[in-house]
Amino acid sequence: MCPGHPGHILWLIAAGVSCDPLDNPNNGRVDTSAGTSFGDVARYSCNTGYTVSGPAERTCQANGEWSGSVPTCESEIYIIGVQHPPVLYVVTVACVYRMGNAALL
Repeated sequence: MCPGHPGHILWLIAAGVSCDPLDNPNNGRVDTSAGTSFGDVARYSCNTGYTVSGPAERTCQANGEWSGSVPTCESEIYIIGVQHPPVLYVVTVACVYRMGNAALL
């Protein structure tokens, strides 16, 4: 134990700890280029048209688990209303011509 520096003991205990690899979220990715050891940070990003829902960063903790929950990538496109296509009506027009007592169509 280091008197006055309680964090040093935690570092010595967690120095060899690493967290499991993380999976990319659907429509996004996770960057663990900083590493997957204690104290390293994983950063989430989403593809164009999507936004991170949940924590954008997670930290590898002393217990070998990543902090927070797994974020998702949610669509930025929202459907407000749906318009139905116009209805087409077929109308038959008959013209009647009278010629004397006979009618022609």
